[in-house]
Amino acid sequence: LALYSVFCFNANIPRNSEHILILITGLDLQKVFRPVKMEMKHPSYHLMTDEQLFEVQFLKGVEGRQMLQIVPVLPERKPVCDILAVDITFNVPHRERFIVTREPDGTLCKATCVERDWMVQIYFPYKGRQLTAPAVFEEAISKTTPDHHTTTTIFYCWYDVLFLKCCVPFTPDIHHLTYENIDQHGNCDLLCSTHHFGRMVWYLGSKIRIDGLIIDMILRGLIHDAESAVELYHMMYSQFQSVKEATVQQASRIDLLKVRCILFYLVVYCRQSSATVPVWLPFLS
Repeated sequence: LALYSVFCFNANIPRNSEHILILITGLDLQKVFRPVKMEMKHPSYHLMTDEQLFEVQFLKGVEGRQMLQIVPVLPERKPVCDILAVDITFNVPHRERFIVTREPDGTLCKATCVERDWMVQIYFPYKGRQLTAPAVFEEAISKTTPDHHTTTTIFYCWYDVLFLKCCVPFTPDIHHLTYENIDQHGNCDLLCSTHHFGRMVWYLGSKIRIDGLIIDMILRGLIHDAESAVELYHMMYSQFQSVKEATVQQASRIDLLKVRCILFYLVVYCRQSSATVPVWLPFLS
């Protein structure tokens, strides 16, 4: 399938990384085509031969892959301290618009990220966006989860609704708090077979915190996905000495996975036994 490149904004992204993310995302058709709330309609039934059924299943698999297209990854915006004139020229990307504001003391400087969002929404209103963020995205609320006694379905619906609501009020670079919450509570599997999974894997890898995801994949029997995650991690940090040595020795994917697991459990053991964790240990692999 010809999928839109999610990493077109960063030329330093290693090649083949997008293919790995798509591979480990999975394709659970029951999850992709799950029932959604809509107007009630009478069900329709079709009588098919085995050949017709196979053809429909194949087409649904292709459609499912298209629905799992990874949300674009954008570089995080840096705070601007350099605030009101707005460039309202059409066909100019909003991130490149020239927007300045004037302080009460007369100081003229570039608009901050929040002020830019306000001005862009005023001059170029986007349907569904508001000048003030919904209460659910306040930091204190975003870091919480539903009751721990709720079912997995409720957990999944919480994250899924949060991501869907996040895509409209914000640009695609506002997801990190939810990824942190998912990793903290070990709920990585809830995003499998969704187009948010690849972004989460990339975020955890960029923060050198991919071990929890790898262990979760192993516990669920997804050994090949765990190997792919380690391979992606090595592609992201090819400058590490251990990665260079593994390349020279032509280590297999399963060997790299074994080394990663050993290092993870060594770190856990050192922390639980109150022993000093060697400085080199968390970053060796």
